[in-house]
Amino acid sequence: LIHSYDDPVHAPLGLRAARVYAEIAPAASHAQHMISHIYVALGDWPNSVDSNIKSFEVSRERYERKGLGIDALNFHSFHWLEYSYLQLGQFTKARPMVDRMHEYAQESGSPRARGYYAGMRASWVVETGGTDVPESLGTETMGKTSAAADLYASGFGSLTTGDRAAATKALGEMDQLLESLTPDPEDKVAVETRQSVQVMTDSLRAQIAWEEGRKEESMALLENATAIEGSLALEYGPPTIVKPSNVLFGEVLLAAGRPEAAVEQFELALLRAPKSRLSLQGLAQASSASGDTATAERACANLIEILGDAAPNYCAD
Repeated sequence: LIHSYDDPVHAPLGLRAARVYAEIAPAASHAQHMISHIYVALGDWPNSVDSNIKSFEVSRERYERKGLGIDALNFHSFHWLEYSYLQLGQFTKARPMVDRMHEYAQESGSPRARGYYAGMRASWVVETGGTDVPESLGTETMGKTSAAADLYASGFGSLTTGDRAAATKALGEMDQLLESLTPDPEDKVAVETRQSVQVMTDSLRAQIAWEEGRKEESMALLENATAIEGSLALEYGPPTIVKPSNVLFGEVLLAAGRPEAAVEQFELALLRAPKSRLSLQGLAQASSASGDTATAERACANLIEILGDAAPNYCAD
């Protein structure tokens, strides 16, 4: 039932199943994590935090009790927990988790651990706007979308420090990764993997073009990226496309002085990921700039609910 309902459209129908499941299997790490599929689809970040803390601690208890290897820890719930903290603006809780996952990945060396570190690193970079970028462990042996997320995070982080050469290098590696993906058209999963990598690659290309003053090219790239992402199935959890293209396009449109168009992009992003912090912040700013006071107030009410005293200053007006 949870997996049937874990998208933003149907998530309310899964609440009872999630609450019941939490009580049925208190010592099963996966069970404790699964309930957060509903909470994330609803944008209920505090409950997602609680369930993923329980999930990870259950896996830690089992790991210690049985003397298992480090890969017995539930890195999946660990990433979801970090992402939930980031949505709540609790960066001081999220960053130590990235550093801890770095240690786990180095100790393990497994593609699984390295992939989760890449995902957590990318989530941190995107959600903080490139603050204090953690080191990359490289993209060898990990899955294609994890590799693309890691390269995108490196390029994004480089742009925030003004290092366009490093960002262009990351883009070149993403292009090579994309060229290596030639899926069978009948293999839906492989096709969607390539499309996700395409969106991340073109998103970084658009950001570089914007920084270099090629603004029309940047917006054209993002218009195409949003069309591709909009054709993909709804996701749950930390997004595979680590910087959703609607959010990025909304930010670019706002910077270009087109707040009404930006509002549309942020609203589309929120349909796919309710109560995501960056989307709400963008919506509040864009709707305010366009004179849409009602939408700005709605976005700010959500931000205040989620972030409390950490809500942006512009929501106090």
